[in-house]
Amino acid sequence: MRYEDLGITRQRGVTASGIEVVSYYRPDRPVAFTAAFNAGSVYDPVNLNCRAHAAEHMLMAGTRQHPTKDKLAAHIEQRGGTIVAYTKLDMLELAYTIGEAGQFGSVVDLLNQQVTDSLYDEGAFASERASVRQELGRLRTEWTQLNERLGCAHLLENTVLGGKIMETETAISAITLWDVQEHIAQRFTGNNLVLVVAGGITLEDAIAEFDRRLNLEQGTAPFVRPPTVVHQLPQDRIRVHALEGADQTRLAYSFAGYTPEHPDNPALDVLTAALGGGRAASLTRILRYGAKLIYVVRAFNRCENYNAWAIYTGTGPDHVAEVVRLINGELNRARNGDFTAEEIAIARDTLINSVPLQLDPIESLPDYHTRADLYRWSARSYIPGWTQAVSAVTPDDIARVAQDIFRPGQSVLTLCGARPTDRLGPELLF
Repeated sequence: MRYEDLGITRQRGVTASGIEVVSYYRPDRPVAFTAAFNAGSVYDPVNLNCRAHAAEHMLMAGTRQHPTKDKLAAHIEQRGGTIVAYTKLDMLELAYTIGEAGQFGSVVDLLNQQVTDSLYDEGAFASERASVRQELGRLRTEWTQLNERLGCAHLLENTVLGGKIMETETAISAITLWDVQEHIAQRFTGNNLVLVVAGGITLEDAIAEFDRRLNLEQGTAPFVRPPTVVHQLPQDRIRVHALEGADQTRLAYSFAGYTPEHPDNPALDVLTAALGGGRAASLTRILRYGAKLIYVVRAFNRCENYNAWAIYTGTGPDHVAEVVRLINGELNRARNGDFTAEEIAIARDTLINSVPLQLDPIESLPDYHTRADLYRWSARSYIPGWTQAVSAVTPDDIARVAQDIFRPGQSVLTLCGARPTDRLGPELLF
């Protein structure tokens, strides 16, 4: 599948000040663009966990020209657009949409103000710090999201990312406004940024607006690729986080995965889809339609920033061991090369044929490609190369990758919610 098949022209350019710009031109569409900074929580000092997250909130809190959150939002919403911000492990993103390409310059103005002329007000900072505390506190009731985070934190505990997954209310309380300003000054620079633009504005016109309105210097803090994750499992491979009032136990069954550039990552994507990629996947068939022990089960290949692979589901507290044993049966079936050619073909077709729908909302184009554009990943990470690699995956590839990923003694099980009544020991795990 080529970009041309989707009506997209992909080009890469650079502004006069040396900032990289990647364009996914799709004529006669609204415009979305993301400013992705190499500035995520992995750069938080050990004693300043939550610094990047606090910086994200302050960038959205107001500028000198738009001194409150509502005025900042009104600037883009009046033009039919949106603005959101995300803090990830390796990146901090400011993402915008706009209804018409003719309004693109006003959005670039807003980005420039946020990064170079934010209103660093102590009162606003106290308010945003309280907002982060509330955001973290909501995790106690959003149990599915909490279990995913706990599962990642469990798997990565003894890696370079240990302590970076679960931010705490205590950590955010230690952050000062000066800490936030230091983070933005160090990492929100032209050399730590890629601008990914999609929709009805050409690369040339986008660069012209960036040259006219974006005043970012290159900076002195170096651009850094995400650290290599070397997995070393914790001693307690089964961990239970009991939550009062929960009637289900949520499971995160996690394994070390591949780096984004690993040549077998497309095959792992196919295996992931075959196991837990939707209603036709084997784990749904076994656990929901057959045993009727769960409602939803999903498998995720989270290679993009921490090389983790996991299955997420939930069941009654008296069925945890049974669910894990049934999952193990499917993992063994994959290792033994017993997935049928039809199952693998369905998984391949599902991945490839879902691409046009995934990329249809204009804001999904930058979202899909930003990390690959920031880190200049290989062609296999982009739609044409990835779909070609996926289409070539064979049953032998699936067995080989399953044997590599699902190795005995290399998994952790994280449970969240109702305390399981089953006896759970490490012998239960793969």
